[in-house]
Amino acid sequence: MRQNSALGMIIAIVVLIAALAGGYVYFSKDMANQPGDPSLVEPTALPIPNVRVLEAATDIDANKLIGSDLEQYFNVVEVQPTEVTPDDVLEAEFFSAVQGKVTTSSILGGERIKKSAFRNAGIAEKLPTPEPGAESPKAYNLFVSDIGGIVAEGNSIDIVGSYSLEQPYLRFGAASQGVITLVDEKYLDISTHVLAQNVRVLKVVAPPLVSPDGQPTGAAPAAAQPTVEVVVDGVPAQPQPTPEPVFNQGSQWQIVVALTAQQVEILEYTKAKTGSTLNVVVRRADDQDDQIVTTGVTMDLLMRLYGVSQVYAQPNMIVKLLDAPAPPQPPQQPPVVIPFPLPNAPQTQPLPTAVPTQTP
Repeated sequence: MRQNSALGMIIAIVVLIAALAGGYVYFSKDMANQPGDPSLVEPTALPIPNVRVLEAATDIDANKLIGSDLEQYFNVVEVQPTEVTPDDVLEAEFFSAVQGKVTTSSILGGERIKKSAFRNAGIAEKLPTPEPGAESPKAYNLFVSDIGGIVAEGNSIDIVGSYSLEQPYLRFGAASQGVITLVDEKYLDISTHVLAQNVRVLKVVAPPLVSPDGQPTGAAPAAAQPTVEVVVDGVPAQPQPTPEPVFNQGSQWQIVVALTAQQVEILEYTKAKTGSTLNVVVRRADDQDDQIVTTGVTMDLLMRLYGVSQVYAQPNMIVKLLDAPAPPQPPQQPPVVIPFPLPNAPQTQPLPTAVPTQTP
């Protein structure tokens, strides 16, 4: 009797445990099927967005300089990230990879734009477009002293030339036995004139830097940082900065400018002529006037037009106008008559007597 009772208790316990396990499994599945806390749901992966790249909107010729207008030559299209290569030009890379550069070969409309299809612009691409009917400008190398920080690429300048001249004249010599001799002399003078106006600067190249000890150096090195504290009379000394390299006074700066063929000849002659110099005058960015009239300057013109009181010719000096070309005369100026005639001298061109109205 006792054995049957114990067996029944064991069976009851086993049934209870099985019922509890079945209930746990049932309620666990039911809880899993309910929405529950959204934060516990595994997130769904977002799609990767497309990439915006450039393609040619039209056919682009080789050696074409690309300006700042993106829509003139290109369209922006979206492609899958897997289709993009490192050589493709992204929309955000237009200003760094394309603008201001030149195509190395022709590009057909609809083609994907590649970085390798462009090169840096040279001087030829920076020459300004001529006006209709005007001569196409040429690039010319000009060397000018001490213009660092004054002239920059894209500026407009005037070019001024000065020439050392030897003006021949006849001087009355000593009288001997009632005969006055004439001595052939030369009077040294300088002539200055504006040779070219409103000239575009294409490039400026600085001369080599020179270190404080006079040795050439490529670029300014970083200031030396002291590693040991210096103490003088018990007081820490302030570290002295390393002097930075500088340009030598009189250093020749290279300026590449856009000139006509005639202007190139004038400047090349000036560079080759002994005693001649060239200099530049920088214009305002909005100054495009290329028709300014000037007289040029010699000592004679300074005295007659600008009030310089220095005597040009002594009373016993006769200028040999036969050997000297007539100076240019600005328009709309009254003529000047030479105060003394020369024997058998031809009619000379009148000289100016007033400063042109265009010159301040």
